[in-house]
Amino acid sequence: MQDFLKRDSKASLYILGSLEKSVLDSVKDVCTSDGKMDKLTELFNRQLTHAHSDVVGQIHNCKMSQGTPVMDHVMQMINLFEKLESMGIAFCLRYKTNVILTSLIYAYVPFKIS
Repeated sequence: MQDFLKRDSKASLYILGSLEKSVLDSVKDVCTSDGKMDKLTELFNRQLTHAHSDVVGQIHNCKMSQGTPVMDHVMQMINLFEKLESMGIAFCLRYKTNVILTSLIYAYVPFKIS
């Protein structure tokens, strides 16, 4: 048991030493290294979920402006989808296509129909 406590204390010090000051406060009162890692996982998963929600909102609120080249708008949408994919969230091509077509201005209705 003594050996475990010694190794756990050493692991906790490594964890605390590797954290930024802004994150350190959220784990400094947790006793075990396992508890610290659980708290960090919870903290970063919450931030990832928030970032994911922001990007999804950007995708669904992105509407093409009059005068914007179609290619620029489509590339902006593709970049947003790629950002989500880098967070581990992927959509099928059909869904992406439908979202992009829906975001186009009225002049491009023929593309939506075909």
